[in-house]
This record gives sequence, C-alpha cells and structure tokens, in this order.
Amino acid sequence: MREILSTPSKEYPQFEAGLSLLPALPPEEVTDVLDTRMEFLKKDIEQIKAGLQQAKAMKLPALFSIESEYRLAGLETELGFVEDLIARIRKDGCGFLKQWKQWHAEKVPKKGK
Repeated sequence: MREILSTPSKEYPQFEAGLSLLPALPPEEVTDVLDTRMEFLKKDIEQIKAGLQQAKAMKLPALFSIESEYRLAGLETELGFVEDLIARIRKDGCGFLKQWKQWHAEKVPKKGK
C-alpha cells in the first residue's frame, strides 16, 4: 500500500495509445471523434459531481470519496486537454494540417483505379 501511494508508475491508458496514432485518421475525423469523447467526459464529470454531492449531503467524510475526487480531477484535466487539442487541430493541425490532409488525400484510391 505504501508503494502504491508513494511511487508514481507509468500506466498505459488506451487514450494515450490512441493519441500516438492520431495521424492515422484524417484531421476532420479526429476532431469528430474527439468531440464525441468530450461529450462522454462531460457526462462522466456530471455523474461524479452528483455522487460527490450525494456523499456530502449524507455527511460522508471526504476520506471515503477521495478516489472519486481524484477521478474527477483527472477527467476535468482530460476534458481541458481534449478541448485544446480539438482547437489546435482545427487551427493548424498542430503545425501539420496541410501535410496531414495531403497525406490522407493521397491515400484515398482514385476513381477508376
């Protein structure tokens, strides 16, 4: 227990893996799927906040909902990151929009070939 609480370790969330493969999809599709992710994050945040409000109303000591507070902080951080990422992709593809779009345009098979 002491090690779990004291020593940060590398965890491998699927989202991080997906981010590493982001260019595999066209930028317009990336922003669409990230918009969907934002909606899921917002729902999760609302649910956790509601649960924390219930715990507070029941006068449950915060010590017993600390993991929910941690999860909420992580989700809010992720939501902010995703919102910013969408804006960056729409603006300039994180500095690579022209090439990104061109790469996908060239991948699409031409009609009649």
